[in-house]
Amino acid sequence: MTASVFAHDLEALPAAPGETSVARETQPADSPRNAPYAGLLLAFTMLLLGLATLMTSKILLVKDDGAGDAPHRALAAEPKSAEQKFNVDFSQNRSLSSAAWSEPWHEGACPDTMSWANFKLQCDGCKALVKHQSYGSTCDGYCKGQGLQCLGAWEEVNNDCETKGWFQCSEPIWGTSDAICECTYPCSQTGNACTESKCCGDAADSCFETAFGTAVCMPSCTPGVDGTCRQPFLQPLGQARQTWMWPDIACVVGAGQALVKPDVFRSKYNSDCTRFCQEGAGKTVAVAGDDFYKLWKSVDRPGAETEEQVCPGAEDASRRGVKCSCSFPDRL
Repeated sequence: MTASVFAHDLEALPAAPGETSVARETQPADSPRNAPYAGLLLAFTMLLLGLATLMTSKILLVKDDGAGDAPHRALAAEPKSAEQKFNVDFSQNRSLSSAAWSEPWHEGACPDTMSWANFKLQCDGCKALVKHQSYGSTCDGYCKGQGLQCLGAWEEVNNDCETKGWFQCSEPIWGTSDAICECTYPCSQTGNACTESKCCGDAADSCFETAFGTAVCMPSCTPGVDGTCRQPFLQPLGQARQTWMWPDIACVVGAGQALVKPDVFRSKYNSDCTRFCQEGAGKTVAVAGDDFYKLWKSVDRPGAETEEQVCPGAEDASRRGVKCSCSFPDRL
C-alpha cells in the first residue's frame, strides 16, 4: 500500500468520539503548503553544489600552476652552490644560452662519435674510447683524422671510460692499443660565427652573442654596441658572473673580466676593483635583498687597477677602461 493510498484511507475513517475531523486531517506530500520548503531546500542544495564546483576549480588551478607548493619546492630544490643556482636560472632563460647545453657542459660542439673510425665506446661529452695506434698513437692525430680537433687525451683503465692518466693531445700514449680521445668540431676564428662550433680558436677571443641566435668570436664586446655580449657557450660558473650585465663598463673582455670606464672607476668606486666587484657587478647580478654580493672579490694582481687600456680589437680608442676581474665563492 502506498503512502497516498494510506493517507486517503485515514481521511475516510470516521472520527472517534470526542475528536474532530480536523485532528485527523493529513496533507498530501505535494500539498501547496509544503511547496515553499521544497523550493528553499532545492535552492540550498544548488548553492552547495555551486560552492563545491568553485572550490574544485581553484584546487585544480593551484595544481596546474604549482603555486600551492612553490615554497616547498623552492626549499627542496634550493641550490647548494653558485653553479647549481645558475643552472636553475639558466634552464629558464630563453635566449641562445637556453639551448646551448642539453647535457653536462663541455667545450665545443660534439660530433656523432658513433660515426668515428676505429670507435669502441662512447664516453661522457665529446669523449670516446678509440683505437689510436694507426694515428701516431696520439689523440691529436686521431681527431684530425676525423676532421676534428682534439681537446684532451687519456689512457683508459680496462677497455672502459675510466681514466688513469691524462696526456697532451700531441703526446703519444704508448703501451696500449686504445685511448680516450675528446674531439670536437674545429673552433671558429676571430670575426667568424661560433654559433655552431661553440668555441674560438684564438685563446684571446670569446664567443659573444651579437644578436638572438647569433654569436661571433671577438676579443672584446661592448653591450648595446656589439650585441648582448652574453657568452652562451661558456662554462656555467663563468656564465654565473653574468659579465654582460655589469654596470659602468666600456667592454667585456672575458668571463668575469671587464674594462670599467675610467672616470666612473675613480669617482664611484674610488679606483678599487674590489669595491666595483661588490658594489657594481655583485649588486647588479644579485637577487633583490640578497647579500651574496658582499662575497664578491677582485682577483686582479696588485697594482693592475690603475692601468687603463683600450678594449681589445676596438677601432675606437675612446672605448677604454680599467680592467677588473671579479669572482665569488663557488660554495658556501
